[in-house]
Parts: sequence; structure tokens; C-alpha cells
Amino acid sequence: MSNKLRNPFKMRASEKIESDVNFLRLFSPEVLNVLIQQEKLQGLWGNVLFIRSSAGAGKTSLLRIFEPGLLSLVHNHKGNTDYKETYSKLKTLGVIDNKKVLALGVLIKCTRNYELLEEIDISAHHKKRLFYALLNSRLVLATLKRVTELKSLNFPDDLDQIKFDYKDGHNYFKKVKLPCTGKELFDWASNLEIEIYEVLDSFLAVDYDSIEGHDELFSIYALNPRNIKFKEEEVAEKIIFMIDDAHKLSVNQRKSLFEYVTEQRQYCSVWISERLVKIQDFSSFLNRDYNEINLESFWSNNTAKFKKALLQISLSRASYSTEGITSFREYLSDFIEASSYKSKLQTAIGKSLSELSQISSFNSKFDEWVDYLANETALEITPERAYLIRKAILLIHRDENKNQLDFNFALSKEQLLDGNAELVSVGKLFLNRYDKIPYYYGFSNLSKIASNNIEQFLSFASEIFEGILSNSIAGKNPSLSAERQERITKRVVAQKWDELDILLPNSIEVKRFINNLGTFLQSKTFSDTASYAPGITGFAIHQKSTLQLIKDIDWEESDFYDPLREVIKTCLAFNLFEIQKVIQGKKGQEWDVYYLNRWLCVMYNLPLQLGGWNKIKPNELLKWTKK
Repeated sequence: MSNKLRNPFKMRASEKIESDVNFLRLFSPEVLNVLIQQEKLQGLWGNVLFIRSSAGAGKTSLLRIFEPGLLSLVHNHKGNTDYKETYSKLKTLGVIDNKKVLALGVLIKCTRNYELLEEIDISAHHKKRLFYALLNSRLVLATLKRVTELKSLNFPDDLDQIKFDYKDGHNYFKKVKLPCTGKELFDWASNLEIEIYEVLDSFLAVDYDSIEGHDELFSIYALNPRNIKFKEEEVAEKIIFMIDDAHKLSVNQRKSLFEYVTEQRQYCSVWISERLVKIQDFSSFLNRDYNEINLESFWSNNTAKFKKALLQISLSRASYSTEGITSFREYLSDFIEASSYKSKLQTAIGKSLSELSQISSFNSKFDEWVDYLANETALEITPERAYLIRKAILLIHRDENKNQLDFNFALSKEQLLDGNAELVSVGKLFLNRYDKIPYYYGFSNLSKIASNNIEQFLSFASEIFEGILSNSIAGKNPSLSAERQERITKRVVAQKWDELDILLPNSIEVKRFINNLGTFLQSKTFSDTASYAPGITGFAIHQKSTLQLIKDIDWEESDFYDPLREVIKTCLAFNLFEIQKVIQGKKGQEWDVYYLNRWLCVMYNLPLQLGGWNKIKPNELLKWTKK
């Protein structure tokens, strides 16, 4: 029985793709470049690495590929062309070679159980000891399970074949005699986990001193490859401890864990992934010994790699469909067919020519432009002509606003045709907003709408693929026109906007703020002179307030700005904003620029490029949260 799906683009989280074969088939090896770059720049092994992003950027997929089942699958099929690139990149990272798998990846997720420990009515000291005990027990159990996978053993039946030989000078393992078998270590960890579960489930008073609590996460260095052997050989050259969804831990647990692993000087590879959830949330760890990867920042700085990753993902998902559609990109029209939009283009060109004639009638220097656009190209009912007329209008408005002395020399049509490509882009936006000529279509724009987030790409691509499927099932050409793509894209945008009412804890204030911001950005983008061509999609905050009440108080510190900080924090946590560092102003002043997520740009008819931004005072932004 086939395990393919009608629309594989609807399959989201990697943990829901149960089969290793299916996961690998849908995995893009491009994401491994982020670790290859890390290894070249700062080193990857024997360090603490934080992997951070908003939801859906690919953190869990990046971790999961290092589990032994997947590494073994890649190694055993290294000659398969489908796995060739993945094998090559994993080999570059040193986790696999021609002979065997070299690394043992141990992945655990931070589930609700950890946070529940914070709700027990006991001292902070006991809570911490139970937290580390639970984490240690699960890391031990997960490691033993992954060892059996790597060595093709049955879990837990064959754990007697594993030997754990750790010199326990600190007496960490109080209830198991070392050295021991993997089965004995398994029993110790299982019993410890059961004891903690009983604490969580108990309604009666518990003697916490009778439970084996821990003050350290000693498992990450006790479970060293040299201490775990199978047939008298070390099970792997390196072990990677991967802790996923760390943002689900309580504030105290997260802080304690981060402080512990960053202060550790043992040679351990610990990777911790979590969502970006707070402004300046990690400032207290800036001087500690760890490395950090922001997935969305990596993709933002490597747009070609991100687009390639999306191409790989879309191709592999399309070929996984039961409906015989084996491609995706080739069915997305990336141009406007003039014949399909002749009526709209004719109307738009007529309106623009009328505006051009009116604003140029007071100055003869533009006569050649008007003659070329109105007469020489009169028979051309094309998007290109419509964009060019809008470009001419914008340039004339700019000329009118010049303050310097102008000798009023006539301008040639070549001066109109050359340069100012960004004004052509603005022309496309004008025609989209006012004349309904498609703008948000084609694979390239879909990649931009994804905002460096793979799950966001899939949310749009799944509905577009549904359109391809419906055409195919109806016996039509599967290809989607530019207009159909944009219609689907805007429908998904509307759905995502409505979903914010359920997703966001302070949705009213956030949506009010974004609406005010979107209106402001529109006013700047669609000004007569298009001063911020091709448009403005972001803002930075003036650090000092002009309000006398709190003069010279930083917006990030004053209680007065709590509502603004909460809104921005929510927007960052839910991937509605992305931050870019921009240097501008005196002495290379650095600004945090908050750009709208690209799907919000679609909502407000804004361009999809990053670039244009305005400085806005915090008191003005605060008003936007309230009305």
C-alpha cells in the first residue's frame, strides 16, 4: 500500500513524518550549510550551540538528521543519487565517512513534564534537583536507545551487550554500581524517571529527600563515547546531545540549564534549539562560552541557498503526490500574459496617460517622454508600457520637488528608458493596488513571501499546489496563471490574519498596531515621488522619547512603554516581524530595523524586498497600540 499523499505540501512538522525514509525523501540538504558555515567560522564540536528561530524555520529537521537511524540510512545508500548531496554535506561535517557512521545524535524534546515540576509546592532547591534528575534520566534512556539503533540491536532487550564504564569520582550514580551493562543503566534511569512521575501524580506529601535528585546535568559528560562500548569498541567517535524546544521550559529551568551548559568546560557537543521569544532575552549569556545560530538570519544572508532549499522541498513534495504531479515550480506562471489582461491594462494605461498629460503640461522638458509613451508606443497594450508610464509620472513628480536651480533642458526618451529600475518595481505595485494587475506570483516571489521560514512557505505552497491538482483533475493544463496564484496567496494571507485572533495572547493590540503600521508604510510607499522606491516595509525606533513626562528615558526600560514592548515581543515571537541590523547615521550608528513578515506585505500591497525603513518615535508607536 502506497504511503504517498494527495497533497504532501500539507504535511508540516518533521516529527510528524514518522518514517526515516519519508523524512529523508522530503529533507533539503541545503539546511546543513548553516552547520558547515558554523564549523568553518567558530568550530562545531565540543561546544555549546544554540539554534534559534521562529516556529517553522527548520530547527527540528536540522537536529533530526543526526539521529543514528537517518545517518545509517544515508550511509547505507550513499551511492543513491537522491542522497548524494546529503551524504556529501554530512561527510563534510565529519559525522559520516565511507566506512561508517561516526556520530551518535541523541535528541530529546522539552515536553510539558519539565514545566510541571515548577508547579509543585516545594522549595526552589528541590525543584532544581528534580529537574536535573529528570533531564539526566531521559538523556541516558535516549542515548541507550540510539546506541541500539546505531548497532542494529533490539531495544531494550539487547542492552546487556552494551558496557558503560564511567569512573564516578563524584558519586553521581548513587543507585547503580559502575561499571555496568546498558541494561543496568537503563533500569537505573527508568526507575528514576518513574519516581519523578510519581511525584507529579501524587496528591499526598512526598519525602523529596528520598528521591535521587541531581544538582548537575552530569549525563552530558558521563555519556562520553569512550565510556560506552559495544564489543569492546567505542560506539561512536562523538556524541551530540540535542535538546529541542527549550522555550517550553519554565523561566527558572531555562536559565539554570543555560547557565550550566555555558559554564561547563567539559568537551561536550550540546545543541539547544528554541524559538525566539523575547527582546534581548539572552543578554545575560553574551560573555559565556557558546555559539549561536539564527536560522532565519542565515537564510536572509544566503537567499540563493534558501531558494534552492525551497526548490528541493517543493520538487520532493510534488513527486510524493498520489496524483501524478511531479513538479511544482514549472506550473507557476512567472509572467503576465498581456492578452489575458488586455482590458485591465488598457484601462490602467488610459488613466496613467491622462495623469501624465496633466502633470507634464506645465513643462515642455518632458514633451519627448509624453510623445513616446502616448504616440510611438500607442499600439502596445503591455505591462511593460504601463510600468514605464508610471515611472515617468514618478520622475516628473520628483523633478517638481527639486529645490536646486533647473535650466529646464529637454529630456530624451533614452533618459526615461535608462536606469531607475526600482521605479519600475513601484509601477508594478501601483498597478497591483489600483488596477488589479497581478504582482504576487511566480516561484521567486513565493520564496520571498516565505520570509526565510520553511513552514510559512509550505502554508502558501500547499494551497497553490491544491490549485494545480484541481486543474489537473479537471483535465485542464495544471499551470496556474499569475492572477490565480495571487488570488490564492491573498486568500491564505486573509486566513493567517484571522488566525491571529486565536494564536496571539494580545491579538487586539497587536492587530491594531500592525494595521496602523501598514497604513503608514503604504502612505510612504505610494507617495507621488516614491521616495523610498521600491517601497518601505520596516521601521526603527528612536531611542529617546520627546515626551517631557519621561524625557530621555529609554523605551526599553520605562514602564510607560510596557504595552509597546509587549506588542513587539509578541510580533517577534510569532514571526510577524524580523529584525535586521542596519548601520546608518553619524559614526556608523547601528539600528534595529523591524521589518514586516512578507505575508503582511502582501496584505498591505507592499513590496517583498527588505530595504526601505523609517525612524519612528516610541510615543508614536505607543499610540498605534491604543487606537
